[in-house]
Order: sequence, then C-alpha cells, then structure tokens
Amino acid sequence: MMMTTIKIGSATRDRLKAAAARHRRTLGEQIDAMLVEEGRGARLRKFREQIAANPPDQSYFDELEEWQSDRW
Repeated sequence: MMMTTIKIGSATRDRLKAAAARHRRTLGEQIDAMLVEEGRGARLRKFREQIAANPPDQSYFDELEEWQSDRW
C-alpha cells in the first residue's frame, strides 16, 4: 500500500486520533471506517428519499389489513 501525507489542522488531527484510540484503530483505519459510514449514510438517505417519493397505494393497505387481521 502506498502511503501519503494529508494536511489537516492540528485540532482535526487530534479529534481523529482520539476517535481512532476509542475504537482501537490506526488513524488510517479510522478514516476508512468514517468513509464507509458516510457511504452507508448516503445510501440510507437515498433510500428514504425513494420511499418518500413512492408512497404505498391502497392495495398495500388492503393487503396489510388482511395480514394483520384474525382471518388467518
């Protein structure tokens, strides 16, 4: 793996180091984990937007009522 240097403020570096220590990760592992979590959050936001844009129609509620009834 090729290594590089990034320029960040010392306060940001200290916060990253503290977060990495809490999770027993290296600084690189912590940054990777944060990027994974950011990607997950983006996917969930998109999913919520798609759900909001496509609300259930009446057939969904009819089927839901049937499943929740005592008719089984």
